[in-house]
Amino acid sequence: MTNFASLLMLPQSFTIIPVIGAGIAGLVSGFLIKSGVLASQKKRILNLENEMLKNHARILQLEKKNTKLKENVAYQQEKSPVATSPAQKVKLMAS
Repeated sequence: MTNFASLLMLPQSFTIIPVIGAGIAGLVSGFLIKSGVLASQKKRILNLENEMLKNHARILQLEKKNTKLKENVAYQQEKSPVATSPAQKVKLMAS
């Protein structure tokens, strides 16, 4: 039995070096994969942030245009010779 066990056992230097090499290779490959994934996620986040900024700028532009139109309508109604009821004025002021 001891002869069979001695056949299975290899010298320590023969088994430790490949294990250490495989561990280092695994760490390096894992680091490279993770850094690639992080870089692609960062790029996607930046693209989404730019898209959000463009959308917010568009919303602000539309709000400004809407406000100008409301002011123009209110001004035209004040100058209009057509009589408006107080309920219509209150409705315009509320909106």
